[in-house]
Amino acid sequence: MSDALLNSLNPQQREAVIHRGGPLLVLAGAGSGKTRVITARIADLIRDGVQPERILSLTFTNKAAGEMRERLEPLIGAESSSAMTVGTFHGLGLRLIQEEADRLGLFRPVCLLDAGDQAVCVRQVLSELKLDPRRHDAQRLLNEISRARHADVKPEELSQRVGGGPIGRVYAGYLERKRAQRAADFDDLILMPVSLMRENDEIRQRWQERWDAILVDEYQDTSASQFAMVQLLAERHRNLAVVGDDDQSIYGW
Repeated sequence: MSDALLNSLNPQQREAVIHRGGPLLVLAGAGSGKTRVITARIADLIRDGVQPERILSLTFTNKAAGEMRERLEPLIGAESSSAMTVGTFHGLGLRLIQEEADRLGLFRPVCLLDAGDQAVCVRQVLSELKLDPRRHDAQRLLNEISRARHADVKPEELSQRVGGGPIGRVYAGYLERKRAQRAADFDDLILMPVSLMRENDEIRQRWQERWDAILVDEYQDTSASQFAMVQLLAERHRNLAVVGDDDQSIYGW
């Protein structure tokens, strides 16, 4: 990064860009230059000797990731920008489960269930349980199952929480059908990497070693599961910087 760019930052932005020695959280309002801090920090890390391929930058949409690369290219060059890993949480999760498919009991390449596939699975489970699909909306059930999975609530526990009813049996049946197909769904792109890294020291350490620095934009939108993924990946080097606007949070901090 050029000294001119560093000098163009305000004192708070400059402090965030040059901070070293542990995790960094930046909270600022809309239009205050949060993404600029991320890109300038990446450029500064590279100037300090961090290799571009050892930097991971995450955001929440493919469009935002593309815009991040566009902002980076004038600062670090196209070659360095291409060498970095810039993407979404779900894209990173897919990369991990593709590489670790054998450990996860999945086919390679990974078969990813879309919303239609998931609904078919739930309707098949309803049929097996002799439950009327006209009285039990598949999408509503999938939404409940998704919330439970991200909260680490097991099928039997969910049944107890709602005072009985079919949701626990549908939840268990859905997971079993997914396992039988050796497939993953959208939630698995976050949940499987988190579970695998928590349970397997070798895999966790291998993925932690891939990146010396991790940066997250729009951090206010991070779910508990996404936070766990970043925390696991950053645990070794602790070179984590996140920026966000808590007034725009969709989850609540």
